Amino acid sequence: MKYLLTIFALVAMSSMLTLYYLWPDTPTETPENTNSPTTSSYHQPGEDARLAASATRQVLVQEAQRIGIDKEDSFRRSLKEYYEQSLVKVLTDRKLTEMKVSISEEDVDKYFSRFGHIITFIRFPVEDGQVKKENGYQSTVLFDELSSTLQLLLANLNPGESAKQFETGTEISVIRLDKIVPAETPPVIKTDRNRVKEQLENYQRSLEIDRWISGLQNKT
Repeated sequence: MKYLLTIFALVAMSSMLTLYYLWPDTPTETPENTNSPTTSSYHQPGEDARLAASATRQVLVQEAQRIGIDKEDSFRRSLKEYYEQSLVKVLTDRKLTEMKVSISEEDVDKYFSRFGHIITFIRFPVEDGQVKKENGYQSTVLFDELSSTLQLLLANLNPGESAKQFETGTEISVIRLDKIVPAETPPVIKTDRNRVKEQLENYQRSLEIDRWISGLQNKT
């Protein structure tokens, strides 16, 4: 990665030179320059600045190549990793843009209705694509005290229903909601409806992305 940073530093230096040449001077209003047609507000014409920055960048790249950075295995591995990460980001961003998620007011109401209730659920681990029901672990806890991820998952379930948990597209567990009973202590809700709706939308998007990735993995 240090080699990538070296190249980025070289490119950044070239960009700073471009910015310097293109940055306008702040003229001082004087009788001599107010109406003078020959006074320029730039250090040099824009095209010349771009050519100068391009030449500088080329010199820096040539120097990096001269000392052999581009031929080092560590650099090539870092470059490959950066390239693949960029591809994945563009792909997932495009998928998120195409994705349509709709959260109703009823969904928000259902989320809020879970506060002040004791939730009993079982988490079944998934190994090699198989649900290990014999290794299920039961939990009973106040909904208010659950992590936000579990709240978002369990809020949409009714007793007896299950939902899958994913981690980077890989199914890691199945959670089944068993029971909901009111707690003796009244709930204290600090989250507003707009915030909850946004959280539910983001959760649905992440769930759709995980399902999509899981589908791609199953095709290989």
